[in-house]
Amino acid sequence: MLLLPQAAVAAPPPGDAASSGRDGAGALSRLFASSCFRHAGDARGLRSALDSPAYRPASDTATARLLARPGRAYHVDNQPGHLVVLSFDDGWCGDGGTGIDPHALTMRLAAAMQARGAAMRLMEAGSDGREQHYLLIRPAPAPPIVLLVLLQPSGVLMQASLFAAPLPPPGGDAP
Repeated sequence: MLLLPQAAVAAPPPGDAASSGRDGAGALSRLFASSCFRHAGDARGLRSALDSPAYRPASDTATARLLARPGRAYHVDNQPGHLVVLSFDDGWCGDGGTGIDPHALTMRLAAAMQARGAAMRLMEAGSDGREQHYLLIRPAPAPPIVLLVLLQPSGVLMQASLFAAPLPPPGGDAP
């Protein structure tokens, strides 16, 4: 397993797109930290946290299109890129966005995890880099989280999907 280098998680310079909140990678990283990182494995807690004006439940048609299994989808308002939160009934959580720079996403995620005291370790990556598996080791007693990052071309930038669930105990099943 690889641990992302400390130098790679430096804060963005003042005044750039990331610090001003206009970059999709920064917005998606912040969304992940406040939703899936905090509530992986806890669909009820996540849905309670999403009960605010910043999140709109998606229509039944959109939810069916976004989810391949039972759950709920939410649109995130007033953020760069089209952002969504997916809350699966089995405890998996997903965040997605468009207009994402993949390198910036990795750096912003690493910084967000470091700020929360979690180590982000790359476990596996596809040969083209569009699929990455990470282990997020949170401060005790919280269980580690498995993070799956999927990137799809969308013009020059990417569409990114982040899926997370607690690491199951040895011999156990993921939520």
